[in-house]
Formats: sequence, structure tokens, C-alpha cells
Amino acid sequence: MTTYKDIMWHLTFQEIVQVPEVWTRCENREKQPYTASGRHWNFVVGHETIDKTVIDIVDMNTVSDNYIVALVDTGEKEIPVPIGLPMFGRDTCCSPACGSLQVHLESIWEDVRVEHARLFPSKNCMRDTPLDSRNFGSRRNELYVKVKVKSTRMQEDPRAATIETSA
Repeated sequence: MTTYKDIMWHLTFQEIVQVPEVWTRCENREKQPYTASGRHWNFVVGHETIDKTVIDIVDMNTVSDNYIVALVDTGEKEIPVPIGLPMFGRDTCCSPACGSLQVHLESIWEDVRVEHARLFPSKNCMRDTPLDSRNFGSRRNELYVKVKVKSTRMQEDPRAATIETSA
């Protein structure tokens, strides 16, 4: 396999993921200053040559066409979590509307408490901000969420998978 599209085809053909999208795992403290690793993810286009050793896969059957990938810091792990992104003025993330990112995340992740939610690299606090396309860019990883985990369920997200490559 030489391109990310090859990986996507393999995942689909092997029926591992029905509609995969690929994100590369990166570490850069200048871009993401909240954790010691500086971990963050970049969305890649299928025809690009594989140049990263770790990639993460989002199964599009589990999220809407518009989504963000949040860096969720549990204190023990830094994991990528896809979050559906409603279009501003047309959709709401919850019914009735939850009104803020914190309320939304705590309602879908019943076993966590959101301690911080910030954009990087700007460091703007987003905890009380509505979750919609006006406030977040689709297919971007610019949201850091520090959570306190009440159980072990949040330790892995079934909508994302990690693959080690030999690039």
C-alpha cells in the first residue's frame, strides 16, 4: 500500500470499516500546547502518499458528513473522538437543543465530566459555546477536551480505529 486511498480500499474490501476517512497522528507542541505530547490529527485526502507511521480511521457510517475530531484527554490517554457537527441555522445537535458543547458532550458521554474545552492553537474556551458549523470547522482537529472519567467506557472510541504503518 502506497497511498491512503489504498488503505481505505483495503478497509472497505475487508469489511473492517464501511466508509473510512483517514487522519494522520502528529505531535507538535506549537500547534497543540495542552498536553506534553502535543498530539493532534490531520485529515488526509486519499490520493496522498503514506508518510506517517500512525493513522486513525473514522467510520463515516457512525458520524454525520460534517464532523470534527476532538482530542480527548482522559488524564491517561489522548484519543481522537469524532463528533457530529450540526449546520448552523439548520440543525441542532440535540433535541431539545442542549445549548453548549459541555452539556452536549456530557449528555452523549454519560461517564465523563468536561473540565476544559479549548480551541488550539488559539486557546479560546469553548465549553459554553454551541456545537455547530459557525463555531467549528468540519473535518478539522482543533478542539481539545479535558475530561474526568467516571468509568472505563471513554478509554476507547468504537467509531475510530488506529493503524500502524511502515512508512
